[in-house]
Amino acid sequence: MLKYLAKTSRKLGLSVCLVGVVLGTACVADNLAPVPESTSGSVPANEQQRPDARVPAFAEASQQDASAGASEVDAPSPTLESMSPNSAVVGASTLDIEVRGTGFVERTTLQIGGLTVPTQVLSSTRLRANIASKWLQDSQQLFLSVGTSPPGGGASAERPLSVVYPKPSVVSLSPLGVGVGASTTVVTLNGNDFTSRTGLRAGDLELVVKSWTATSLTALLPQSLLQKSGLLSLVAWNPSPGGGATEPLTFVVSNPNVVISELSPAVIRVGDPATTLSVMGSGFVSTSLVSANGIALATTVVSPNELRARFTSSMMASNFAITASSPPPGGGLSAPVQLSVINPVPVLVASSLSSLGTEFTDTQIELTGSGFVSTSRATVGGEAVTCTFVDAQHLSMLVPARMMSKAGFLAVQVQNLAPGGGYSSTLDILVANPTPTILGSSVSSIPRGTTRTTVTLSTR
Repeated sequence: MLKYLAKTSRKLGLSVCLVGVVLGTACVADNLAPVPESTSGSVPANEQQRPDARVPAFAEASQQDASAGASEVDAPSPTLESMSPNSAVVGASTLDIEVRGTGFVERTTLQIGGLTVPTQVLSSTRLRANIASKWLQDSQQLFLSVGTSPPGGGASAERPLSVVYPKPSVVSLSPLGVGVGASTTVVTLNGNDFTSRTGLRAGDLELVVKSWTATSLTALLPQSLLQKSGLLSLVAWNPSPGGGATEPLTFVVSNPNVVISELSPAVIRVGDPATTLSVMGSGFVSTSLVSANGIALATTVVSPNELRARFTSSMMASNFAITASSPPPGGGLSAPVQLSVINPVPVLVASSLSSLGTEFTDTQIELTGSGFVSTSRATVGGEAVTCTFVDAQHLSMLVPARMMSKAGFLAVQVQNLAPGGGYSSTLDILVANPTPTILGSSVSSIPRGTTRTTVTLSTR
């Protein structure tokens, strides 16, 4: 075993190295005394205590070389045959990889593009390494090899490891919807595997992504998509390589609740021409409809607060339930508001007969005027007679013979019943005695000079 000893000559001011001790006796040079071998294999204690004693640098180097020569041998050239996994996903925090090959020794390491990564050699054919997140921030090909430092050793051929985009998944969406007509809205998707390249689309429109983390994605839904009620399908996706799309999420653009506050006009008369009905309220949208007793009317949307509908009055007075509705999602049916259709006050202008004789049979008389309805009644002297509705300007009444048995006037009126309605003014029809017609007499002549003769006449 080699020993190194430094000894200083005070007389010459020179350092002399005595090298080699064999069996406890030092080789002597320049008249230096033998040095006993230390039992500890180190510099003797009396020499360690000398302040000027030291070991030369070249001696330290020789000691290191001798030690290395004793522990290292030429290593085989390593090979890389397989690795598991053989791909990684973008955004992963780290990747543990196991490599199989040949010629692995304790100093063999995994390398990426020639740069060493932390490695644990498991056997001459297996090693495990850890790839840090800095290598996994974007899609790329990492070229891996195994290498062993000299003596011997070398580097294997490279194998590619693909860093690909993961397929994202979505757990929740916030908000789940807005009302129709809303302004540009921020939506947040919560899930997993979002990256800097994750996109979001609503239908065919790609949205602007504001921010992202691996577990959340925030984007803008433009106002233009929120002007009509319906369901928007939101899909997040990562590009290739790898990547893929989430299952669609449904974002609801709902119609508001519909409310009617006022009708104008609120009253319509039977027989009026078609009327434009203004329906005032709130929550009206482009697809809102007005209905009367459940029957949809032709509707024009003026604004979110006004609808106009074409209403044709019926020939019978009634109350109509006016409602407004908007289709789903949202929307619905308003509470009904009453529209009153009432009978007009009738107007009697003329009759087909202005005078009558005393008759012994029932007589049909046509009445002319306006505001007549299907329930109009004709009265003579306040007594109702049989009346037939012809149209809004004509009625036909049957005057019984008993009302014409004596001369006088027949006071004719037309009555419309409630709601609305009333009596017309009176139209008088004369009942006159007929002009008599002589058909014959009981005598055909009277002698001259006769003072008094009774003659019986036959008349009609």
